[in-house]
Amino acid sequence: MAFAEQSYKYSDDICDSDKCIARVERLNECYTERSDNVVECAVKLTIREVESILMTDLLQLEERARREAIKTVENTWKEKAVSLAVKHEKFSASAYCDKLEPFIKAN
Repeated sequence: MAFAEQSYKYSDDICDSDKCIARVERLNECYTERSDNVVECAVKLTIREVESILMTDLLQLEERARREAIKTVENTWKEKAVSLAVKHEKFSASAYCDKLEPFIKAN
């Protein structure tokens, strides 16, 4: 029996997930269309199916990257501001002698 004359459809008996069943359905759709290359046809259908999902994921990734970039700029700005304040205020991480200390102790 020639390929075009067969009435066989792929079975989803071995599938244990919705993805597998959807793939078998696409293969059967391509088979019934008498496509020359059933797998290539099924791949094209799969691409169409997931295109909107991929676009949504891509937009979410771009938004997350934008937020992270803004956060990095804000943190850099804060670090520079602290550094500038430390430089101009003569900050010292170690203790220093306060000239008013003897006066305070006496009073």
